[in-house]
Amino acid sequence: MRLTSICITSIANPGNFKKTNMEYSRRKFITTMAAAGAVMPLAGFPHMPVSREQKKYPISFFTKPLDGFEPEFMAETLAMGGIDSFDLAVRPGGRVEPARVSDGLPRMVETGKKFGLSCDMMVTSIREANPETEIVLKTASSYGVKHYRLGYFNYDFKAGIPESLRKIREDLRPLADLNRQYHIQAGYQNHSGT
Repeated sequence: MRLTSICITSIANPGNFKKTNMEYSRRKFITTMAAAGAVMPLAGFPHMPVSREQKKYPISFFTKPLDGFEPEFMAETLAMGGIDSFDLAVRPGGRVEPARVSDGLPRMVETGKKFGLSCDMMVTSIREANPETEIVLKTASSYGVKHYRLGYFNYDFKAGIPESLRKIREDLRPLADLNRQYHIQAGYQNHSGT
């Protein structure tokens, strides 16, 4: 297979794509990437020290793929990979169960700090304000988590999309009050079918 069209952009202007035609085979691409990957650990880049605070675009990693590993291994692996922060799964079946957030979240955040990582965001199943939600948000905020992803909402197609959105907005008002109280911000991720 031959790739004949590649989009090129620059770091200074990431939205400025220009189409460039060039012959490039899959084999050449894989060979080049494998060689680059083999050399990267040897480079070390000692001449380019950049603190995490100085990074304009820090890189964060969603922990779900590493949830089965010990926290120290996870944090060390992320740090070695150049990751700056991790998005912690605080939901049923996640790295931290909501019922154990008071112990689990602090342990994960502190473990991350040992390896120079921050935890600015968590991924949750939160959809409403309730006593468990308040404990999760209060704990997260006190350990520096600034953002969290909400759980998913489904449209009620019998009621219609506008009515579904009105109901969801109504359900989220008390949660918005908790967010203000604990200085944390909710976000929503669309998924197909929700």
